[in-house]
Amino acid sequence: MSNERILVVDDEKTILELGRRFLTSEGFDVEIASQGMQAMKLLEQSPYEILLTDIRMPGMSGLELMKMAKSVRPEIIMVVITGHGTITTAIESLKMGAMGFILKPFTRQELVSAIHNALDKYRLRQENIRMKSLMPLFQVSQQLMMQTDLPQLMNLVVELIKKELKVDRASIMLLNEKSGELIVKATTGFENLNENKLKKLVGEGIAGLAVEKKAPILVQGGVDENPELRNLLADDQVASGLSVPIMIRKKVIGVLNLSKFNRGQPLGESDLGLISIFCGQVAVAIENARLYRDIRNSYVRTLQALVAAIEIKDQFSKGHSSGVARYAAVIGKELKLSKDRIQDLIIAALLHDIGKIGSSDDILKKGSRLSEAEFELMKSHPGNAVKILETIGLSQEILSSILHHHEWWDGSGYPKGLSGEEIPLFSRIIAIADTIDAMTTPRPYQQKVTLAEAREEIRRYKEKQFDPTLVDLLTTIDEKSLLSPELSDLDALSG
Repeated sequence: MSNERILVVDDEKTILELGRRFLTSEGFDVEIASQGMQAMKLLEQSPYEILLTDIRMPGMSGLELMKMAKSVRPEIIMVVITGHGTITTAIESLKMGAMGFILKPFTRQELVSAIHNALDKYRLRQENIRMKSLMPLFQVSQQLMMQTDLPQLMNLVVELIKKELKVDRASIMLLNEKSGELIVKATTGFENLNENKLKKLVGEGIAGLAVEKKAPILVQGGVDENPELRNLLADDQVASGLSVPIMIRKKVIGVLNLSKFNRGQPLGESDLGLISIFCGQVAVAIENARLYRDIRNSYVRTLQALVAAIEIKDQFSKGHSSGVARYAAVIGKELKLSKDRIQDLIIAALLHDIGKIGSSDDILKKGSRLSEAEFELMKSHPGNAVKILETIGLSQEILSSILHHHEWWDGSGYPKGLSGEEIPLFSRIIAIADTIDAMTTPRPYQQKVTLAEAREEIRRYKEKQFDPTLVDLLTTIDEKSLLSPELSDLDALSG
């Protein structure tokens, strides 16, 4: 049983009562508040170990409450509860220091598990902090916590540990529970890594032995000084080595392997303590990255459903969204946009026509050009798209890009009549990508043209409909690159 004090904050009475009942039955001392200011008064008056807060509330939001709570109670454990589980809220919550993320509606087990998991993370962090003065690696722990991409996190771990401990080699392996295999995810210092070293069974090799025993294995002196490990030490070049299991809640999820060639400065007991603590930080960072990945994958499935919905509604749009995304991604890459911005551009391109869901079937399925009256009705689809999408947590840049993708460079477009660089960059890119795909795809009311002919038509409308700089850029991109499927599918956005 636990006796930690928990403050539950939510503007829904039902959630407050459920939270109080579920957590009280676990032995927690629970107080509730229905709004942020009320919660802050309680936090100022008495200490709480855990803050469980909703994100969207009238007045003070959950993120604002978390920031203020940290200023009053720096050590408070924060867990987020929300009915709007988006990428944006997940990232902001993690940056604020949240140690858990619960989606409504939740079960008693989900709530209790999230609280206990947060407590485990906190206790591990507190244990590490007690040794902070002896642990220079704590200076880089923040870098680990901020990295939400799992492959990049793996590379960061081995590079940091090689730099801080001045080891010659480092590798990190994660455990595949189904196969019982340890699989290498990142390395540094290896010139040639044999295929048979990329995977190890639990109990196989020094790394497998560390996982099997759930304890670090320190080897000093190589094979000559460790004859009992002769079958496990495969590299005579290694003078000392260390394999430390990466564990969370007493469960092994991987192993960190280090080795040195210099016999005069071998890895020792002091390094063992240091790396064990560091692996605790790595374990939390891995769990955060996996949480982010799972939320992002759920988010991508939502976007896939929206794209499928418009393609079912509009028989002529099947494949159009991914085609526009492909061309937009290539242009974004040529502009040297960051990976994150290219992903946002892809999302905007994929969803640019989602507002057509609200359009009449007679208009969408018409096999000829629209009349002037029908075209006026179709002009509402960018605004409809924003109304549909703003509820799922897309960034303002994505929403604005979708809203304005029919604006013209000379100001004669819609819905706002923006001109020049008043039009968002993504909108200007999508306008070109949309036109290319529409012209090169067969339609009942127009003949398909070649990619070269489509680019020439776009060039003729330079400075009228299209951004002249982007048109000039388009002419420099070879046809093979424009037809590349790279970064054009929603599956590429999931982890």
